[in-house]
Amino acid sequence: MNNMRRALIVWAAALLLVATGCRPGPGPASEVATKPPAGPTLAPTSTPLPLLGSVKSEDGAARVDVPVGSLPAGLRVEDIKIAAVDSASLPVKFPDGPALAAYKLEPGGTKFTTPVTFSVTLPSQEAFLPTVAMISGDEISAVLEMDVAQDAEAATLTVSTKLDHFSFMMYGKGSFYTIFLKNPGNSAVGRTLSTYGMIETTSTDAELKVEVDPVESLGGNADHYLLKLVGDSQATYTFTVKRGPVAPSVNPAPPETFALRRTMTRYLNPSFTCVAPGAAELELHVTVVSPVEWQYVKLYGAVTETGAQNQVVNFNLSSGRFQCVAAAPAVKPTTSISPSQNRPPVVSPIQAELAYPSLTTYSVVVSDPGGDVLTALWEGRDCGKPQTFGPKNDRLEGGQGGFEMLWDHAVTFCHPVTFRTPEPLPEHANTVIKVTISDASSVTDAALKKFHWQVVCTYTGVASGTGPACSAPVKVGK
Repeated sequence: MNNMRRALIVWAAALLLVATGCRPGPGPASEVATKPPAGPTLAPTSTPLPLLGSVKSEDGAARVDVPVGSLPAGLRVEDIKIAAVDSASLPVKFPDGPALAAYKLEPGGTKFTTPVTFSVTLPSQEAFLPTVAMISGDEISAVLEMDVAQDAEAATLTVSTKLDHFSFMMYGKGSFYTIFLKNPGNSAVGRTLSTYGMIETTSTDAELKVEVDPVESLGGNADHYLLKLVGDSQATYTFTVKRGPVAPSVNPAPPETFALRRTMTRYLNPSFTCVAPGAAELELHVTVVSPVEWQYVKLYGAVTETGAQNQVVNFNLSSGRFQCVAAAPAVKPTTSISPSQNRPPVVSPIQAELAYPSLTTYSVVVSDPGGDVLTALWEGRDCGKPQTFGPKNDRLEGGQGGFEMLWDHAVTFCHPVTFRTPEPLPEHANTVIKVTISDASSVTDAALKKFHWQVVCTYTGVASGTGPACSAPVKVGK
């Protein structure tokens, strides 16, 4: 393994490892981008070739799709084999723990005239940018581009890469970005969906160890490679309806591009409405192009090689299915009745959902018997900032529906130690979130202006769960 000493490793489809004296050859598995492209795209620029056939691994988690005209002479689709292997037998070590998966593709060394697509499905509750390493003899390399698709219902992440030859493939967790798409939950026809997307820069550098020589590595202190984000990334995103009776609330906007800083959380706010009852599902598509710099660090800390290139990744996230339901019949608002006839709103306990390690959504369901306009006031955060989604989320016409508040308690806004830690988060375990529901803004009759109803609900902490029953309605005023 001595001739791997100067390998250059691709971290998460961008840090490329090459054997000593060898430069990456042409092809999607090794080509180095030397300057940023004009801009990311959300769809391939060429029409995919028709498939000749597909092959799956015995465990069902890996698949090779073979396009027409890609196989060398004498090789048939049925000759292709995919076998899961023990990652401990391979020279690449991931700093965040064992590899998530490792596969051997055979016949080894096969070269294709047209790249084939190799896809691996990993169990995951979140969408993140994985680490992918290819090992061919003494050469370690990785693709510069990959597609990452999340299935929210199956809790899986499928990583697809283009290969121009067969080798060992390894998959590890941990890289620069995590992306999230909130399921809107059941939504009434005619109402804006309560959903959002989010992309977060979770790290600005990454490390990967390679066992160059068992003696020189001194029990695991091997040479290693460091990849750093060296500037703003370029992200382009769009929301689409995958299925169901959902339509944009406004004219569909073209894909939006923005600069993603090296330490940043960016919220993406779509605007969709249920137009009829039925099951529905949304998708979020994001392409990220990032300028990166790599360093090859020797055993004793000396940096011997550096370089720069781009990483390119396409994310596709599913919200999971939700239901569009028929809207409740409209109720005439209270206007000209005596104070004794103004009945209080009914409010459910706060429901909290820690949908991502640094994001908690709090929500209540409300119903006013008189159809009064209801308002919500959220309080109690000990740091960070709130986010509300949908038009006038703090005001509800007709008194039927719900209110929602998102609390981002990530490192950018709150205590650093809460970032990406499992629940419960001790720094916020005793934080009391409070929402006050009131019908004061709907009162128009002079007699009714003398008082209104208030209901207060609380929830302690940021972990998922249901809060205690809300307070009894209280008359405010005379």
